Amino acid sequence: IILSGVISTAENQRLYSALSKAHPDLFVAYNPDTFNPGDYGFFIGVDTAGNLLPGGIKLNGAIDHHGDAYKEGDFKEFEYCDVRKSSEIRSASSIVALYMKELGIELSVDDELDILVATALSVGIEMDTARLTNRTSLDLEALGFVEPLVDQSQRKKILKVEKPKQVALAEAEGVLNSTQVGSYVISSVLRRPKNDRAIVYTANSLLLMEKASCSIGLGILEDENVLGIAVRTDEDHKLKASDVAAWWEGQGKTYEAWATINLDFFKDLSERGSAKKLEELCMEAVVGRVKRVTGERESKDT
Repeated sequence: IILSGVISTAENQRLYSALSKAHPDLFVAYNPDTFNPGDYGFFIGVDTAGNLLPGGIKLNGAIDHHGDAYKEGDFKEFEYCDVRKSSEIRSASSIVALYMKELGIELSVDDELDILVATALSVGIEMDTARLTNRTSLDLEALGFVEPLVDQSQRKKILKVEKPKQVALAEAEGVLNSTQVGSYVISSVLRRPKNDRAIVYTANSLLLMEKASCSIGLGILEDENVLGIAVRTDEDHKLKASDVAAWWEGQGKTYEAWATINLDFFKDLSERGSAKKLEELCMEAVVGRVKRVTGERESKDT
């Protein structure tokens, strides 16, 4: 497994920690100076849609559960492709587990790695299906295959939702101060977070609001000179989250993406006598970009 970039969610961070501690050889840290793609015969992306790949790596295959009609072009050149519609299956972990079942790969309760693989797949299935509230029959079949070997204590630790008080407050303020532009809901985290968690949680909460199919959470990271932008979309939205994030040169996947903007421009405006706070200037800029690109108008209710 090639390790590159940022592992953003707390659950994924705990999953990586559990896997890397037990079997550190599972991961190859990407270093552009030493990594040679020629050492590997086949690159396959699982649940990546080919996005956020390190330089020099070209995928030969894809396994994904984001096979929406408008994404088919992403997979045309692959030698192997199993990309399914989300109405058929909700988790890439489910696809992998069903491969193992169909190929007759037996997992053993006496094998530590088998237990860890089963636990990891079950975590992936639960996360992608919103704790099984949004699953299909294939997801349940896949979970049933790995469930007998799952380390229940480990899974509980990985899936535990921990939300510090400051993050919860920032998320609540973000929802209360949101602005709606058509199907887009945008809000700024007023408390400057130390990392992206408050911004991501805000975007997740905004997506649950009425008439929203795309949410944009933004916030100035405390120790950095950047504005962080988290984008979330659902199945009803006509664009991928990565398409929206690209408006600010960001990247991501179908339903989640991330972008950053250097704050120097906004700081210059503030220093030139603008009475508005830096957060207000950033919010206005993001809302304005959404209006210009989409042609949508701001809702009168916000």
